Amino acid sequence: MKKILIIVCCAFISVNVYSQKDKSLITPAMAKKVSSWCQRSSSSALRLCYQCLQTKYNLSLSNADRAISSLDKHLDYAEEIIYAIYLFQPDWFRLTVKDYFTINEIDIMEKYAEKRYEKEKQEQQRKEQQIKERKEKELQQKINEGYVFMPKELSQLYQVHLNIDDQTLLAKLQMSNNVSFNCIINKDGQLLLKNIADSIKFSESENNLFQYLQNEGSFTPGHIGIFGKNTPVNAEVTIRFYIVYSVTQPPIILELDKSKKGDWTEVKKQTIPSFIESALYSCPTFLNLDKGRWTLKATMSMGTMSLSINGKVTNEVPMLLKFYLAYKKGKAYSKNEFVDVECEQSIVIVYKKSKFIGDDEIMEEDAKVVEEKPKFMGGDENEFTKWVYRNMRIPEIAKENNIQGRVICSFVVAADGKVVDVKVLRGVDPSLDVEAFRVISMSPKWTPGKQGGKPVRVKYTFPVIFQLR
Repeated sequence: MKKILIIVCCAFISVNVYSQKDKSLITPAMAKKVSSWCQRSSSSALRLCYQCLQTKYNLSLSNADRAISSLDKHLDYAEEIIYAIYLFQPDWFRLTVKDYFTINEIDIMEKYAEKRYEKEKQEQQRKEQQIKERKEKELQQKINEGYVFMPKELSQLYQVHLNIDDQTLLAKLQMSNNVSFNCIINKDGQLLLKNIADSIKFSESENNLFQYLQNEGSFTPGHIGIFGKNTPVNAEVTIRFYIVYSVTQPPIILELDKSKKGDWTEVKKQTIPSFIESALYSCPTFLNLDKGRWTLKATMSMGTMSLSINGKVTNEVPMLLKFYLAYKKGKAYSKNEFVDVECEQSIVIVYKKSKFIGDDEIMEEDAKVVEEKPKFMGGDENEFTKWVYRNMRIPEIAKENNIQGRVICSFVVAADGKVVDVKVLRGVDPSLDVEAFRVISMSPKWTPGKQGGKPVRVKYTFPVIFQLR
């Protein structure tokens, strides 16, 4: 009885296996033709057949060779080869096999390959979707736990908005020309220190600067795409402020006489620029010099304030003129060496990038109407304009780079006739801005303006036009 049962079970299994094989669209006759095609094809096509069997079934080269010669006994091998040929050249499949198969057989093979391709494609998409969902769940967990993402992990980078065209910011930054903060922009758009312990190490100026950044800056959080929408997240950011100085003009050379009383006069009777004069009467080095002839050298450099986010500069504004002073005994052409003075002079430039509308609008805002206007060399503002254009020099760097334009400056004719408080209101390029500042600062004395019969300070707005010819 047991033997009969075993025989029946074996028969059932054999029938079942046979029925599964019958389900294949590829018949043994077609499989034989596949063998013939493989053996008669080019070396590259034959190599493709070997590779697909070795990869799929881990066959040795000799076993793959035997399998190819008897594919009618291994329909699954035949199916694998047909599919490999289809994937290799889908558009040329029919043309590749047309000499070995009937049109009906080609239709069957192509239908099999297409069906299998779509099934594998759907399976791949399902797996990719599973991986995506798993990653999104992991991301969501990180977000819920307050994880701080790196910029490269964001699908939408955060935004930092800060107006660095601000003298308040400059005053805070001048204490340290290079300040960097490692921060976090949280999902609510707030700026926080990445490591709160950093604040303990801050100097007073760095602490003030960071508070300014928090209060005056505007921050849009970074986002990560998750579950079909952009979700705001915490992200790391490095914000750096720094000032870079560059010399844009030759130095100012002045020959000066110092009297026994300590008064300074320019040998050629020219006016000493106010920023230099203030150093002469305040810097200990100049106060302690003996009476006699001295030559003074003032080198000007433009300080450009820069804001960088994660190492990328986002904004640059020329805002500061710095003067480095040196002196030597005797006349300008004497062989004495210049001695540097530890007495730097800085002047803030009110630099605006906004579009200039016209002279009249600025004049109405800045000029002070007086009963008796100041006079320059016996004439009016037109005489001063002629003097400026006679004495200004277009910088070589501007010529080389074809830079020209109108620099809008302001200055004050003081009650004693000196030109003071020179500022650049609207610049064109640092090289032209510095030259406009220099030439106005070198102005000879004016006859001061009067109000009610008394000398008063009068403010002017003056455009210096640089035009290449």
